[in-house]
Amino acid sequence: MIVVTPDFLLDAVHQFHICAKCGVVPVVTSEIDGTTYAVVSVNAFQGLDRSLLKHASATFDAEDEQSRLVRRKRNWIPSVQFSKRDA
Repeated sequence: MIVVTPDFLLDAVHQFHICAKCGVVPVVTSEIDGTTYAVVSVNAFQGLDRSLLKHASATFDAEDEQSRLVRRKRNWIPSVQFSKRDA
């Protein structure tokens, strides 16, 4: 999967990384206190048995920025690194 990050989806809080071939967003990253955290979309996985997933609803509309960053530090994958390779 070739992942690109268009400039219009960059901000100081998070970045959406998009598959250049199909347009799916498989990962979102967030820089918090100098560390890159990431969350992966299981909807981007191919061949995944959906019965293995635990579904839950969530609403973050009323969440302030500090609470959002604390939640990301607690629940997202810490210390993420991307490597570049020739396509």
